[in-house]
Amino acid sequence: MATGVVGMEVGWGKGSVVETVPLVLAYFFQLGDVETVRTATLPADAVVTSATAAITVREAVLITVGRVAQVRQGQSGKTVVLDFGGLRNVASVSLPSGKTLLDVRKWAGDGFTYMADGIPSGGATGSVSFAEVQTERLELTFATNVAAADLLEQTIEMPGLPTDLRLEVNGVTVWSRPGPTRLTEHEADGTAKASFSVPLAAELQAALTRGPDPVVALRSATPCSMGLELSIAFMRAHVVALP
Repeated sequence: MATGVVGMEVGWGKGSVVETVPLVLAYFFQLGDVETVRTATLPADAVVTSATAAITVREAVLITVGRVAQVRQGQSGKTVVLDFGGLRNVASVSLPSGKTLLDVRKWAGDGFTYMADGIPSGGATGSVSFAEVQTERLELTFATNVAAADLLEQTIEMPGLPTDLRLEVNGVTVWSRPGPTRLTEHEADGTAKASFSVPLAAELQAALTRGPDPVVALRSATPCSMGLELSIAFMRAHVVALP
């Protein structure tokens, strides 16, 4: 009995993931991140005819502490250390509800150094802002005991350009942009951004040999506001028995 292709099914898929969350802090800000992920919903037998990843990046204003720092208890129950694992620009931190911050110090290589600005007399509540510093760690000292876990969902301001952008399909790098990314374009409201269009048809097709629904991830070495939109066209062949 012979087999043959008697029909083709054409599919079109388009979707977007822009990991931004409005947060009211006098103005509307967007939470940044170091990665955004989208699943390309494709059957294993799909024939990808075209695919494009539209990438948009902006400078992050705020990001959740737990996304960019290891948070651990300091030398006492009143002290918490935010360890960024590398040099980061920092300008403010939000504080757990009901907690008063008495002191914030930056890492100086062999210990924490006092930062005079940012803390009002009597301590800070809600959030603390200070002159932008570049540091690997911050040490926060509160008036009362505080758990490291209480800081994980707080937000931290990390000014700086998106750096070392990388696009992956199932963990394999298919596009990269080393170094800082200059934001030379602008939104209607004046927000600076950079955008890129990356063809992905061959990369998605190769990924389908290992199974359906490849995962596409955009990553940055520094926190930024990022958008990832996939536009994919594909076909499926139906193989049936012929008389």
